[in-house]
Amino acid sequence: MKKLLVVLMSLFVLTALFAAEATPVVSWSGSASFTLGIDEKGVDIDGGLVKPSVTVSPSADTQFGVSFAIDVIGKSLSFKSLSFENNIFALDYTKGAAGFQYFVTPDKDGNYLLNAEDNISLTLKAVDGMTVVFQDVVTEVDYNTGTPTTHKWFDDFVGVTYSIANVNLAAAFYDADEATETNLYQYGLNANTSLDLGFATLELDGVAGVVDASNTVAYGISESLSAEFSIVTLTQSFAWKQNVSQFAFARDNDASSVSVKAAVEYSMPSTVTISGDVSFKIASLATPSEFTVPVNFKVAYTNMFDASLALGWADVVNAATSIKMTLAAGYKDDMVAVNASAEWADLVGAATAVDLNADLSVTPIDALTLGAAVRYASEELGYNVNANYAFDDNTTFTVFYGTLYGDTDKDGKTDIHKDDAQWYAKLSWSTSF
Repeated sequence: MKKLLVVLMSLFVLTALFAAEATPVVSWSGSASFTLGIDEKGVDIDGGLVKPSVTVSPSADTQFGVSFAIDVIGKSLSFKSLSFENNIFALDYTKGAAGFQYFVTPDKDGNYLLNAEDNISLTLKAVDGMTVVFQDVVTEVDYNTGTPTTHKWFDDFVGVTYSIANVNLAAAFYDADEATETNLYQYGLNANTSLDLGFATLELDGVAGVVDASNTVAYGISESLSAEFSIVTLTQSFAWKQNVSQFAFARDNDASSVSVKAAVEYSMPSTVTISGDVSFKIASLATPSEFTVPVNFKVAYTNMFDASLALGWADVVNAATSIKMTLAAGYKDDMVAVNASAEWADLVGAATAVDLNADLSVTPIDALTLGAAVRYASEELGYNVNANYAFDDNTTFTVFYGTLYGDTDKDGKTDIHKDDAQWYAKLSWSTSF
């Protein structure tokens, strides 16, 4: 990939030389922050830049641009991306991995399972709607000592996307094991589209491919429909998947499943909204006794008050009495917001084992917010109180005290530290540019 970068930089320089009419434009982006804090452990000062970069992008009949990541604190400048185009093609080169329709997808934090070192996106002017993507997963070439004999020749990712008649098509072929000495080739096709039916919107997605050396076939289809009729809204979805969790970089966890969902919402303008949904999912087609049925019901009034009920059977066949139940309610106006919930992991078998949560926030003036929260679970009680004052759009002062903080087990609920109350006060400043 070093040699490729040299070629790209050479093309960039040549393009710049011939772009006599180009007017250089330099733009900065990123964010900066500063924190002064004190807690039971002492005083701490922190600050710095977050993902700062500078982009130079002259423009003329021939386009070109280069982006750098700059760390002012560390006094370093690193190459980030390069793009240029001519009358025949347009090319983008970026460090790291890039998303690719179904086959390379990010998590909620934007991180990819694919650990590519570099990637290229190439579009041809003569073929409208088609893009070729190459991602360098493993560096095969050493320009000083030659290619190691243990390396496989192709340890990378190549894909083609093509959009036609509102259908997005993608084909991918790649080495899934990311090891230098072995290959685990996977390949597949994906198609998705969104159709406007006038009264409803229909989303369709399908994928099929081979996921291992034994030619195991993986496939999945999903469909969802959203329709509005005056004061009633209907939504429906269907999915059937087999072995798709074996696609290495797709973040699709449904190995073999069938799921169906239907929901309805009834609204009276500015007064009451009533909604409910029911769905079922067979977690494994090989063992259809794993049968899940959640039911949800919700009522909201003038966008201030809402309440909901959720029931779920983890396994209707083998554990029909194991029912999960959640009750929740909330109220919000310009000054006060209150939320409360009660959850039973097994309403029948362990009806007394309840997880109770409640929180309150009050905003007496625009700049000041006071808050409190409490949780009772597993015979333990946790609580916290906090306050946040905004001096301006960039500067805030926050104080906190309590035993309810953090989420180390990542279950989506704040942890209880009954014997370890934490307190802190911090002054924070941040800006984006």
